[in-house]
Amino acid sequence: MDERVKQLEKDIVQNEVQQQDNQQSQQNETIYLSDFTNLKELLTHFQNTMSELQISFGAIQIVKNRQNIEFAIPIQQVEMDQKKEREQAKQSQLNLQEHIKIANLQLQLLEQHESEQLLKIQNQALINQIQQLSQQVQNLEYQQKEKIQENEGMSVMKKFKYEQINQNDTAKQQEFCGALAFNADCSILAVGCNKMIKIFDFDQGVLKLIQTLTGHSNLIQTLNFMRNNNQQFLSGSSDNQIFVWTQQQDCNWICHQKLQGHASGILCLILNCSDDLMVSGSKDKTIKFWVKPNKDADWRCSQTISEHQDYVNAISMNENEQKLISCGEDKLILVLERPSKFQDQWNIIQKIKLQNMGFRLCFINDNQFTFQPCKQSYLSVFELDNNIYKLKTEVAVKGGIDDCYSLFPQQFNKSKNVLINKNVSNINFIRKNKNGELITEQSIDFCTSSMNGKLSNDGEYLATWDRKSWEIQIRKYQEF
Repeated sequence: MDERVKQLEKDIVQNEVQQQDNQQSQQNETIYLSDFTNLKELLTHFQNTMSELQISFGAIQIVKNRQNIEFAIPIQQVEMDQKKEREQAKQSQLNLQEHIKIANLQLQLLEQHESEQLLKIQNQALINQIQQLSQQVQNLEYQQKEKIQENEGMSVMKKFKYEQINQNDTAKQQEFCGALAFNADCSILAVGCNKMIKIFDFDQGVLKLIQTLTGHSNLIQTLNFMRNNNQQFLSGSSDNQIFVWTQQQDCNWICHQKLQGHASGILCLILNCSDDLMVSGSKDKTIKFWVKPNKDADWRCSQTISEHQDYVNAISMNENEQKLISCGEDKLILVLERPSKFQDQWNIIQKIKLQNMGFRLCFINDNQFTFQPCKQSYLSVFELDNNIYKLKTEVAVKGGIDDCYSLFPQQFNKSKNVLINKNVSNINFIRKNKNGELITEQSIDFCTSSMNGKLSNDGEYLATWDRKSWEIQIRKYQEF
């Protein structure tokens, strides 16, 4: 009987200890997997478990004392068993305390991490607020500066016209010219001739061919020099690709990057003032935004807009670079916006449904843009009204009843206060008068709608190519 009692006592103790150890092991795993709230609950549970252990061992002691009296267990054996049980209980308690210590440490680490994350979020929110305020200040400064410049320009406005400069035989081009572009200081003229690019030295209207570039497999339809770098330009083609060209130390040009994101030909392309954002429109009905994190990095596509249901013919960005407009053959103008220059994400904020499709549009200022509808002898002017662009007026222009084609984008030159607008076979030169009205001051009829052209950055020169003369013509700005 004594041996059975002893065995029973040992079983009770071992079961209790084993049960506590099992519970402890499970609780230990839970600690490492739980989140901040569960850790607090586990800590409370550990403390309750310690109290239960003490009560359990006290109850066992009472039972053992009663059994010792009832069954007359030898005192020496009881003391040895009690000592062993106390050591086991002490070890279990030490294990439990160690787990509690680990849990407290993890809890402190989580609290510290949570505090750091909260501080990081608060700092980012503060940075965003500062950036937004800075952008608002810049916008106000720009609007004031623009108003002053506009008033000054109108006060001294004279009549003007673009007069043709006599050319040499170099100007003759029998290949179709789908794009032209001047570099920033007007020392180079690039011309897309079918799938080749011809680089001309440009000296006060005189052309000299210096290099012919190959690489594209189809018609070149866009050319854009960097605004701040005479040694780089971009070409977009019907082969669906955009090439980045760089001038080497020996003055030769090479292609150092090919952008392959569009599924069809490139129809339009623009750059921002800092040369780190490019926007392209395509026959694949999409608008793609390309970013360049720094001057040594490659371009990468950051966003695609797929709202148009047909070719994207033209795109334009306003001067503060927070709004962008596009027109397509789906008779739709999209207005896109981003919160600030510091953010890359663009959102569609307005859709303007049209009666006629068009190939050209252009911002005149942040609150006004123009659009040339097909087969019409007028230019539509849209103005911002309660954050919505609305049709404000129409300006009479030459051309209109015949079919027109894409290419030859609209251009507004701020220094000359001149808008260049192709309409069928005519180039219309439009300027804002002292009353703020847009007036067509000059028109040139090339007797063919198959033509292209580009204005130099300073507005001093206009380069054109047409399918009737088959030559590059240079015209210079003249006031009288």
